[in-house]
Amino acid sequence: MRRKPSLVFVLAVVIVAALISSCELSISVERRLEIFLGDLNDDDRSEIYLNFHPTQTADYPAIRNGTKPAWDLVFPTGENYTYVGLNTADTDYVTGLIEGDMIIYSTVFVMAMDGMNWQIK
Repeated sequence: MRRKPSLVFVLAVVIVAALISSCELSISVERRLEIFLGDLNDDDRSEIYLNFHPTQTADYPAIRNGTKPAWDLVFPTGENYTYVGLNTADTDYVTGLIEGDMIIYSTVFVMAMDGMNWQIK
């Protein structure tokens, strides 16, 4: 005789599956750069430091404290920044352009793993 699964068990399985599918288990190079660009386009850049590797970024404490770099001078707020020609074939050195409404920067992102997540170095 087969027992029917209880409603509580079925709900528990559904909840666990939903939690697992909604979590990013790792952040790829492409996803990290999407997050960085989103933070760059945000008027509040207080969390942009989270895109940088905490132990391999030379000025990490200054980036975290918001004293370096002068984001607003290099990338003024109010512009819509996008990537042009982003080349992620070499995950250690990602190249491309960051284009704003009035500016274009040639960029090389030096990347490093932090656990299972790619971070900017």
